[in-house]
Amino acid sequence: MLSFAFVLLVQSPAPNPDAIRIAMEAFRARAEVAGQAYERAQDASLPLLREGRLDAAIARLVDAVPEKERTAAHAFMLGNVLFDLSPEVSGRFHEEAWRQEPLVPPVVYEWALQQHRARRYREAEELYASLIQGGVFAAPPVRALRADCLLHLGRFADAVQEWKTADPGQHHSEIEQAACWIYGPKSPYARRCELLARATKGGADGGLALEQAVLLDLGFDRDWWNVGREDEFLQHDLALAKKAFGEGSARWKELDLLVRAKTALEAANPMEDLMRKMRKDAAPKFDLAGEAKAVGVWGEAARLPASSLVASNLFALFVEHQVATEAELGQRFAAELATRGDAGDVEALEVLAAIHAATDPSKLAQVDEQGWEKHRDVRFGGSLLSSRADAVRSDDPLLAALLAHEPADVVVARIYVQACMREKKALVEPLARVAMAEFQHMTSYADTSAALRELERVLAKK
Repeated sequence: MLSFAFVLLVQSPAPNPDAIRIAMEAFRARAEVAGQAYERAQDASLPLLREGRLDAAIARLVDAVPEKERTAAHAFMLGNVLFDLSPEVSGRFHEEAWRQEPLVPPVVYEWALQQHRARRYREAEELYASLIQGGVFAAPPVRALRADCLLHLGRFADAVQEWKTADPGQHHSEIEQAACWIYGPKSPYARRCELLARATKGGADGGLALEQAVLLDLGFDRDWWNVGREDEFLQHDLALAKKAFGEGSARWKELDLLVRAKTALEAANPMEDLMRKMRKDAAPKFDLAGEAKAVGVWGEAARLPASSLVASNLFALFVEHQVATEAELGQRFAAELATRGDAGDVEALEVLAAIHAATDPSKLAQVDEQGWEKHRDVRFGGSLLSSRADAVRSDDPLLAALLAHEPADVVVARIYVQACMREKKALVEPLARVAMAEFQHMTSYADTSAALRELERVLAKK
């Protein structure tokens, strides 16, 4: 595909920076006015999102301004509004804005972000480079994001230098946020709508989707840092689950227990939990053991919860609040979990793995092998590889499979580096893998900086 950014850089004279600033400020003023229509449409779209009607919510936003009246400023703002909710639709409008206003830095930046998160690293790098060369919009996040693209393009020394120029120690918050825009989780609003769409189809998968939606409502992750309970959605989705499972069913009672326990024992968001600890408030009160016995999932003749996903979350609470130990859970439920796992229940295998990790590592390896071979689930493959990390060779088949299957896994990438070090093999490419993986999980810039420093030291020895 022809890169218009490259054509702009090579064939056109550099625009006057002052002229660009004037054009940028004029565009920002137009965008601010254009954005007012979408603010109103966002308010109108929220009831649709609550009902799980994602396509209708997107259409409400897109139709807020008729196509014939839509300017580049409208397209730009619409792309921003939809950035998390619908990457595909958002990208279409950011491209529309860029084709009309290819010299306005904020427009170029948003189009670069779209290219970047679509993993079109070459196109994104060219756009970031044009911003840096223009001198008007060379903010630290632009340089940091370009560094990531350069890593993926194999230009490792340039990547190190660009990262250092970004000065992440002084600008880490904005750089971390920019990395999250590229690699962070899909919008929880969109994920919830997808889950509710699955739920409407009923059956085993529909029931699982309802439970997943409820758990998402309990931990609504808007980005890598901001996670909190979404009570309005929670009540909506609990009503759906109650109707689907039946109020008197064991499955409903188990899900209801989980929600009541997590709501009582866990803060609605991390800030609330921090403030509670700072005030030295008394620990939340909830008789988890008594409530679990009343529902029948603990105590004499306790049954394994019908849903392994619910069991996983309940058991985590049991251990955390000293209702039961992993050994007690294993003694009571391991055999039935194994039977479920043999039947293809991957969540049951994960619960069993957690129990064995704390009680019997030799059995953990068996579960990990089963989870990896049958489901190609990186949780099991990574655990299996980590159990023998000190002896893994760089050409290990499992290592190669994991690197191909989940190249952004930091633990696997570091095991590869250690294997290459033991064998005295070249370290540049393995260390670059670590840096790229760290960038894709940049909850803190420090690990990314450390990985790039390691890479710089090795490059300096070449």
